[in-house]
Amino acid sequence: MKLVAKLAACVLAAGAAVLPASPAQALPGNCSHGYVTPSKTTSWATCTTGNGRFAALAHCTDGYYYGGPWKYVGTGYSYATCPSDTVINGHNMYTED
Repeated sequence: MKLVAKLAACVLAAGAAVLPASPAQALPGNCSHGYVTPSKTTSWATCTTGNGRFAALAHCTDGYYYGGPWKYVGTGYSYATCPSDTVINGHNMYTED
């Protein structure tokens, strides 16, 4: 009987070693992005639920992508602006937990 108890204790200890140390964090949620009109030179992004950070991304007519500052969920908007003499050709956003 002692052998069975020791074996069970070893199995339980080994199983506990593979459990995650902490629960997974939720990614940012309820996110949206767009661009400021009528100038169409600045994109914006925001997220209001979950955890983590987000940033606006502007694809400008000069062919380059410009990123806005990283913001934490629930702290407002991130803005990315194209250089002068260019406008937004597309917009998107980055998210991370």
